[in-house]
Amino acid sequence: MKKPYLFLLALLVVALAVLLPGCASGQVDLDGMYVATFELNGGKLDLKSTSVDSNINYAYDPGSHIIDPTCKDWNYKLTRPGYIFTGWYTSAECRENEKWNFTTDTITKDMTLYAGWEKEIVFSFSVCYVDGETTQVLGDYKVSAGDKFEDYRKYANKRDDYTAIGYFADAECTIPWDFSTKHPGGDADTDIKVYVDFIPGEWILVDSYSKLKSAIGKGGNIYLTCDIDCEGQVLDFKDNFDDILEGNGFAIRNFTVEKFGQLLKPGVALFKKLAAGAEIRNVSFENVTLECQVNIEKANEIRIAALAGEAEDCVVSNVSITGTIKTNYTGELPRANEAFYDETSTGDVSNFTSELTVSVETES
Repeated sequence: MKKPYLFLLALLVVALAVLLPGCASGQVDLDGMYVATFELNGGKLDLKSTSVDSNINYAYDPGSHIIDPTCKDWNYKLTRPGYIFTGWYTSAECRENEKWNFTTDTITKDMTLYAGWEKEIVFSFSVCYVDGETTQVLGDYKVSAGDKFEDYRKYANKRDDYTAIGYFADAECTIPWDFSTKHPGGDADTDIKVYVDFIPGEWILVDSYSKLKSAIGKGGNIYLTCDIDCEGQVLDFKDNFDDILEGNGFAIRNFTVEKFGQLLKPGVALFKKLAAGAEIRNVSFENVTLECQVNIEKANEIRIAALAGEAEDCVVSNVSITGTIKTNYTGELPRANEAFYDETSTGDVSNFTSELTVSVETES
């Protein structure tokens, strides 16, 4: 069986397996060959070096199998925006029983095959947020019916200078998004909106002791998303804490802070120093153990306070501390429940409370 030939309408020159758009079926008979015209029906065929959006024609020997111009061997791509290609049909109505079978059907006369198209139904998730009275779309992506909402991070991170803190099913961000939800599909385009709640700035979201410890170690503003149970582990805030710890109304509990300082001026507090720019807000520290075992004979100042040894232009608001100070020092600790030990500390302190009991442990 010979391969299909394309004919040039004006010169009637036969060329092997080369395409030419624009020739209508039945106009030319190439030495007894039959012409198959492919009507693109609104589509566009991308060739290796160009593209066509009109009819294409091939000449075949009688009884030959027609070759699909979109087959993988030819590497041509047929597209129509908003539509899905369904195959080639022998009538313009593109009925299912008129679909051409390139494996079994053969050409017996000049003929036209019509590209079949069906409207593409698009299922998608859109990642949105509300800015004032306007809903902004950060991005959307197509899915299949039954798919879950999964590509949220790369879209939520598109809002500069904001951090996503939650995903919701409603614009008011009151109904948390159920990540087991599957796209329902349907008979029409269906977009499911997922709303993101943002806070200004760049934050490290913390929901476990390990994440809290990591955030403290590398620095950065910390935002609690739940209560943090440290289960007796040690927390060691950096010496000059100058970040923001936003508790969001949650608690950090069951942890130990160990002594800082040298022999002459040992001390203990949640923070050694709150540097300029530091903010501690909306958080409770519960069942805290502050440990400060000192050399009584050499120490000339025991610096023990609840929140920080010293502070400089910091902000403390809505903070509470409960727990125990463990020490071998038997003298008075007059600032044990004060925010700062150093009386020259500066900062804006509001709604701060501390209830630390002192447990003196001396050698027997």
